Amino acid sequence: MRAKETPGLRRALDATESLLHHVDEVFSPFRPDSAVNRVRHGRPVPEEWQPELSEVLALCTDAHRCTGGRFAAWHSGVFDPSGLVKGWAVERAALLLREAGAEHVCLNGGGDVQLYGGPWRVGITHPLRPGSCAAVVESPGGPLGIATSGPGERGCHIVDPHTGAPPTDGLASLTVTGPSPHGGRRACDGGVLQGRRSPRVAGHAARRRRVRGDAGRTDLDDRQRLNEEAAGCRASEP
Repeated sequence: MRAKETPGLRRALDATESLLHHVDEVFSPFRPDSAVNRVRHGRPVPEEWQPELSEVLALCTDAHRCTGGRFAAWHSGVFDPSGLVKGWAVERAALLLREAGAEHVCLNGGGDVQLYGGPWRVGITHPLRPGSCAAVVESPGGPLGIATSGPGERGCHIVDPHTGAPPTDGLASLTVTGPSPHGGRRACDGGVLQGRRSPRVAGHAARRRRVRGDAGRTDLDDRQRLNEEAAGCRASEP
């Protein structure tokens, strides 16, 4: 965040930290009493969590539709919205700072980035060349969401719900930009599963007039195709 610290911004920073802890409490698949595990085991979800759970369920349903079923929060019958919740939480947290008066905000949550103001230059880590960048996303002024996905950092953690296995011709890295990171995340995961079979990715339409490196794609054989247009099913705006 680039801003002069004020009492209001300090309170917003504290609120942002509290929000992220709250999202972890509600949606972590590793917490036995989270809403996610309550849904998995048919246990009641606290009433105060119901609005957020309903919102995430609606977003997951929309993501499933927009990616042709490639984004599946109920893969193998187990509820896990983690792939969407991270970007959704980053977007909410960054908005708290923006509404508190911070003109220039950059919040990164494990590859899901929300920008306000600017200018910003965001480097995209090269999945096959540690310590180097595959592309740079330039944003003269937000809001802008950036999401990057692929097996480069965490191995083959993305599974095709249609086959139950990781893609055999997937991408080492895919970056998508749009108004929000949670929409880009679903486009990334869907695009990684599509691999080289499709040069277009379901998700936010990239904004070429605002960003250099709209969608960065790195194939597993190290061939790079940068500045592709991420087009298809536009995510719903909040």
